[in-house]
Amino acid sequence: MKTQVQLLGDVFNISATKKDRVNNWGGDCYKIKVNNIQFTFTNSQANIGQELSEDDLKFAFRCFIQDAQCVECADFHEFCEEFGYNRYDDFTEGLNKESKKIYNACNRSLKSAGRLTDLDLCDILCELSEQGIE
Repeated sequence: MKTQVQLLGDVFNISATKKDRVNNWGGDCYKIKVNNIQFTFTNSQANIGQELSEDDLKFAFRCFIQDAQCVECADFHEFCEEFGYNRYDDFTEGLNKESKKIYNACNRSLKSAGRLTDLDLCDILCELSEQGIE
């Protein structure tokens, strides 16, 4: 499946390849390619076994941008506070490894988004909303 999104003068070519695995919750995993970057997207359990539609590809792109945007101006502690993650592990009294793993994944998305476009991430999200991609 392939589609194209035009946002604020930039063109984003989006394609998906289904992976051979499912995630921990049973959803199908896809490798999504947007121009020169790639990321993994997991489809809803309600859509297991179904191919992604053009709208699904656009939604996957939106999820990627949201992940990147959520750490754009937040350190680990602010991220945990904003999204309800535990900062510390109750047993080791160190940083919560799972929360840190999620935060680091969002940071990788932010770096990839920077290679993809110079557009402001909030502007991209607003434009996607105006196009009905939510």
